[in-house]
Amino acid sequence: MDNLGAIAICSEPYEKDKKRTQEDLTTTRISKKHNLLTRDMWRTILGQSAYQFLVIIMLMYFGTFMFFEESFNLIEKPDFT
Repeated sequence: MDNLGAIAICSEPYEKDKKRTQEDLTTTRISKKHNLLTRDMWRTILGQSAYQFLVIIMLMYFGTFMFFEESFNLIEKPDFT
């Protein structure tokens, strides 16, 4: 899974001539105090989780009525062999 990411990183040209100042190094760092997930990310994650949970519950309980003409139960149905 990581092969394409490694190839993409390794295929970038090396920038030897670019001069970095101390200001560039301190402004691009992210502190450990910063949140990794923002509010928008949490809202999206929780929204997707709720949506998928509701769809699975709906399919578990009402899927038979939506996709089949008559209800059936594999456990209680008599064996016709």
